[in-house]
Amino acid sequence: MNSSKGQGNPYPAATGSTPEGSGRTAVNRTPGCDTGKTAASFVLGLTGGIGTGKSTAAAYLTSRGFTHIDADQIGRDLTRPGSPVLAVLEETFGKSRAHPDRTSLLLKDGSLDRAGLAGIVFADPHQKARLDGIMFAEILCIIRERIGAAEGPVLLDAPLLFESGADTLCDAVLLVTADGEARIRRVMARDGASREDVLARIRSQMSDAEKRQKADLVVDNSGSREELFCRLDEALQTLLCGIADHGFLSR
Repeated sequence: MNSSKGQGNPYPAATGSTPEGSGRTAVNRTPGCDTGKTAASFVLGLTGGIGTGKSTAAAYLTSRGFTHIDADQIGRDLTRPGSPVLAVLEETFGKSRAHPDRTSLLLKDGSLDRAGLAGIVFADPHQKARLDGIMFAEILCIIRERIGAAEGPVLLDAPLLFESGADTLCDAVLLVTADGEARIRRVMARDGASREDVLARIRSQMSDAEKRQKADLVVDNSGSREELFCRLDEALQTLLCGIADHGFLSR
């Protein structure tokens, strides 16, 4: 694995080691964004597709001593009512050719119609690319600032970790996966979505096969929470082989 700290491969015991060319060789810098990242900040990237249980994994890892940076929550904060980013989204997607009857992406309270936006971008790769172009730079800028301000190990929790380029801010990446049917059942139960809608959302994301090629560790979450937590503990033990000298993780 190419560590962003330039220390070679500190994870010799990892079974899901990153192939050459992972791209995690340096922290990217956006003009106007001060990363503040120092060698003392170990950053573990956490990613996984919809319905894999990534959020459950994030909560557990946070309880084990990581500072949690939630990219999704940053995105929600950026699109709060009255925000500059929300105004850009309204200007860009408020009147969509695919939905000529739509005149706004704002709800009556001024908040973003997230379901309406999802209906536009998940049905059209070009529109999704436009949305990503708007959001990624803003989100990455805030992530860099929070990494710089963190004390101890950082958990960078991002469903689009690779797509956004946020993996270049990480020293290692853990991917959470799950059986396809388990993912579909979970999302249908959680969101009240149809099977077709869930499948469309899964297809719009980077495949697990591609993510596996980019990740350092892979944890399967097709079973119970207890099984997930045991596998996460095993992953942390693998990471400890590489970062024991930092003395960060809770024992």
